[in-house]
Amino acid sequence: MTMRAAGRSWGEITTRLGFAERSSAQRAVQAGIERSQLLPGVRHVLAKRMTVLHPKLMALDVTIAAGDRDDYDEMEGVSLLLMMCLTDACTNRKAPPGVRDVEGLLHHRRPHEPAIDPDRDWMLQHRALSASLDQIRTHSRYRTESGVAKRLDTEIRRSLLAAAAQLYFDDLEELRDAFHTIDLALRRSRLDPADVRCQLERIEQVALRLELYWHRINGVEKGTW
Repeated sequence: MTMRAAGRSWGEITTRLGFAERSSAQRAVQAGIERSQLLPGVRHVLAKRMTVLHPKLMALDVTIAAGDRDDYDEMEGVSLLLMMCLTDACTNRKAPPGVRDVEGLLHHRRPHEPAIDPDRDWMLQHRALSASLDQIRTHSRYRTESGVAKRLDTEIRRSLLAAAAQLYFDDLEELRDAFHTIDLALRRSRLDPADVRCQLERIEQVALRLELYWHRINGVEKGTW
């Protein structure tokens, strides 16, 4: 994923990583994206944010000037539809593991990647060399084999999440910027509903793009919303 994020061609990735054909490299990248849980994590984070943001926007109804009423009504419709689509998409779907890590990536003031276990590289290297969970446990701070297994799974997912975040940097940056712009708009003495509507539409477009990609790599028919 990091090579693809750096602009490397599928042909170069196939050759450098020793895949037999390009489709194998593409499937490996898709598997990494899926295991990172970035895309379903984004879905849940956006749904959570919109359930908070929409009521805030609706509470400003009484403060809107008459000349801005039409723009406000349009903004209200976009906000309501976006909130409903996102919450519906998350209905009956358990929040994926690491959703808090995705929240960190989407933090519009201080975006950050998940914290790294100081023993991560050592544990992964020994596991790659066929060390058993018990062997790793005896040389680590974990008391049980299940604790080692859970930590390894978390660290692999977080490593893949960091790589997937590079691959989808532009989309994540657009989401951060749109929410930041809305946050600034809410702090002003007079809300510009047309600008907020524009930012909500940016969020909708990115969310839909990521949703369609998630369905595509999982072999599901296009979009739930």
